[in-house]
Amino acid sequence: MRKLKLFCIDFLFILLVFLFLLPDIGAQPATFDSITITSPSPGSTQSGTFDITAKTEGTGVSNGPFFYWASTGNQINGSIELTYLDDDDNGIYDGIEYIISFESATFIHGLATNLNLIVRAFGGSPGQWREHTIQINVDNRTCDEMPNLLSPADDYEFPYGVTLPGFQWSASLNQNCTEEYVIKFMVRDYWNNWVTFCLIPTGTNTSYNYSSSACNYILAKDVEYRWSVGIRSNGVNNYSGAQIRSFKLKNISSPVLSSADGSSNSGEINISFNSVSGAQGYKLYYDDDNTGDYTGTGATGGSSPISLSTSQTNYTISGLDAGKTYYFAVKAVDGANWSDYSNEKYATTSGTINANQTWPGSGNPSTLTINGNITVASGVTLTVSPGSTVKFASGKYLKAYGTLDAQGTSSNNITFTSSGSSWGGIQISGGSASSSELEYCTIQNAGIGIDVSNSSPLIKKCYIYSCSSYPLKLTSGATPKVLDNKFYAGSTHSVYISSA
Repeated sequence: MRKLKLFCIDFLFILLVFLFLLPDIGAQPATFDSITITSPSPGSTQSGTFDITAKTEGTGVSNGPFFYWASTGNQINGSIELTYLDDDDNGIYDGIEYIISFESATFIHGLATNLNLIVRAFGGSPGQWREHTIQINVDNRTCDEMPNLLSPADDYEFPYGVTLPGFQWSASLNQNCTEEYVIKFMVRDYWNNWVTFCLIPTGTNTSYNYSSSACNYILAKDVEYRWSVGIRSNGVNNYSGAQIRSFKLKNISSPVLSSADGSSNSGEINISFNSVSGAQGYKLYYDDDNTGDYTGTGATGGSSPISLSTSQTNYTISGLDAGKTYYFAVKAVDGANWSDYSNEKYATTSGTINANQTWPGSGNPSTLTINGNITVASGVTLTVSPGSTVKFASGKYLKAYGTLDAQGTSSNNITFTSSGSSWGGIQISGGSASSSELEYCTIQNAGIGIDVSNSSPLIKKCYIYSCSSYPLKLTSGATPKVLDNKFYAGSTHSVYISSA
C-alpha cells in the first residue's frame, strides 16, 4: 500500500512537470504587433512561380492575412502554408510565418516594374488591421516573343541614292533569353521565292543602318525588299513569329517648281524651285508646246535639258523666242539617278516677234501673262485666238508694226487687260499694220486703249473702257475703219483725233 501511494505521488509530480513544459497556445495573450513581408526582398525581380513569405510578431491574427497588388487591387489567391514560430526557444510561440505561392503568368504578360505588394491582417486586443508594403518587379517575358518593328513603315519608299535612315525596332519582351538581335534582309529569287541575302547581328542595339559593304549587296531601284528582326538565343537565330515589313528604293525626290515668270527683258523667263536633299544637281526641261516631251531648243544655256548646279534653284533662262509661251519642269540628279519630273509651270516671253505666231499656241492655256513689251515686226502676223485673255504688266504695251489679227466672236471675246495697274495698251503703226483687224475685243485698264498712227486697221464691235487717257487715239495719218464699237471714256474724251 505504501508503494502504491509513493507511485501516485511520483506520477502526479511528473504530470505537473509535463503540463508546465507543454506550450499552450490558447493560454497565450492575443497579441498582434506587426506583419512583415520577408520574401521576396524589396526591389528584386521575380519571374515564373515564386513564394511570398510574411511573418507576424504575435500570434493573435484573427482575420487574414491577405496578399494583394496595390496597382490592380487583385488579391493573391491560393493555399497558405502556416508555421508557428518560437524565436526565443522558450517553448512559447511568439509569431507566425505565412507562405503563399504565386504564378506570375496569372498576373502580367511581359515586364512590370515597381509594383506594390501588400500583406494585411487583423487581430490583437483590441483588434486592428496591420499591413506591410514592398516594391518588386515581375518579369513574365518568354523566349517566344519577338521585337516590334517601328520604322520604316511597311511598304515604305526610300529615295534612291540617299543614305537609308536606320531600321528601328523595340526592345523585345524576351530579354531574359536574348543574347542579341539579328536583322535580316530578303529579296525574291528567280522563282519568286523570298530568300535571305543578308544577316546582321546588332548586339543589344535596336536600330541598324543598311550597309552594302556589310551585306555585300547593293540595293537596286524599284525592287521590293523585306526586313525582319529576330533574336539569337543559345547561339541559334530565332525568327518564329517575327514581324516582316517591305520597302523599296525609289527615285530621288522630285523638286517642286514654285514659279516661272516672264521677264521684262526680251526672251527671258525666271525659274524658281526648291532644293532637294541629296541632289548633286538639277536638269531644267523646256519646250514651246505642252506635249510633255520637253524638246525645246534655242536657249542660251543649250537645248533641253539644261544642267544646273545645286545653287541654281533660281535661274533665268534666256535666248528664247519673243512672245512665245514656254513650259518648264525640273528633275533632281544624284549621280546616275534622276528624279521624276517636277510639276509643270509655263510663262510667256516678251520682246520682238520676228515670225508668225498664234496666241495661245495649240493646247496652250487661254490666259497669257506678259511682263514686258511685245512688238510685232513689220511683215509678221500675230494671231490671237477667240476666247483668249492677254494680261500685260503695268506700263507694258503691245505694238504692231506688222499684222495684229485679233478676231473674237460674239460668244468668245478676246480680252486685253492688265495684270496690275494701268498697262500701255495696243499701238498700231505703219503701212504693214494696215491689215490688222480687231473684232469682238474687250480692252480695259490701259492708258490709251488703241493708239493708231500711219495705218488703217479695222476696229469692229470692240468694247474699250476704264482707260486713264482715251479709249481710241488717232494721230499722224491714221485712217482706221471704226465700226459699231463701244467706247467708255469716263472723265476724258472717247476718241482723240490729231492729224488723222
